[in-house]
Amino acid sequence: MNKYDQKQSASIDIGEITYKKMRDFIYKENLCHRDLVYLHPATFDHLIIESKKIFGDIYLPFQISGVEILEDETVRAGKLKTGIDKSVIYRF
Repeated sequence: MNKYDQKQSASIDIGEITYKKMRDFIYKENLCHRDLVYLHPATFDHLIIESKKIFGDIYLPFQISGVEILEDETVRAGKLKTGIDKSVIYRF
């Protein structure tokens, strides 16, 4: 079992998710290229739009600091639009 097992589904409310906050979260939680972060569709869209404003073109799969950020198409992230639910971070 890893530290992001589904049993630990506590969320981290970091307010509105921005590129900087997501990058800081990735570093703080020691996420790496083997990890995936699923975000609520509205949150994911906001992050993509902000990233386009910062960097111009973006490429898929969308990554921040080597960690793939995905839209949760099944909405496993529920209604959490202003935080990151640890149950939707997967370590391999």
